[in-house]
Amino acid sequence: MEPINLIFNGPPGVGKTSLAEYFAEQSINGACIDVDKIRHFQIGGLCINPNEKSFIDQKRLAYLNTKCLIDNFRKNNIETFVADLVIDPKIINAYQLEMGNIKNSYHFVLLPDILVAKERNKKRNKWNIMEDDVIEKYYRMIREYSLPDNWIIIDSSEQKIEETANTIKEILKSKMTTETEK
Repeated sequence: MEPINLIFNGPPGVGKTSLAEYFAEQSINGACIDVDKIRHFQIGGLCINPNEKSFIDQKRLAYLNTKCLIDNFRKNNIETFVADLVIDPKIINAYQLEMGNIKNSYHFVLLPDILVAKERNKKRNKWNIMEDDVIEKYYRMIREYSLPDNWIIIDSSEQKIEETANTIKEILKSKMTTETEK
């Protein structure tokens, strides 16, 4: 069986990276991949404005590099747990193009109540805090754009990381049972 690949998406500060790290630590052989850290390899020309074309180009390049990491880890039987903020339909399309065909891969969207998301964001390291309008843009995108069918939304409003992880484990157990029966 292919090693598992879990992708965590959601607004800033909801615990995507913490969840990816948690799963990697719980795995017998796991790796956490933070797509933003991969984007930050491009220091010379890093674009931080999501409205600029170069931002989408950089995200796409980050996905290509992430996909290479996933492939290399999986060839060595290492499970991968990816954290990323996808805030634009064009980026979702690029994401699906680059990572939509990974076998034994599941995509989760952590979507607490918007007020909870804003509060969690404010508790982050001061260098990582995002403006409220970025969070609002994320929630607008979720309302206005149809996410791919295989992206599973989880309301993590009332959950700590371990509780969200348990919810995900139950969903995975159910999905894997259904896939095995086919």
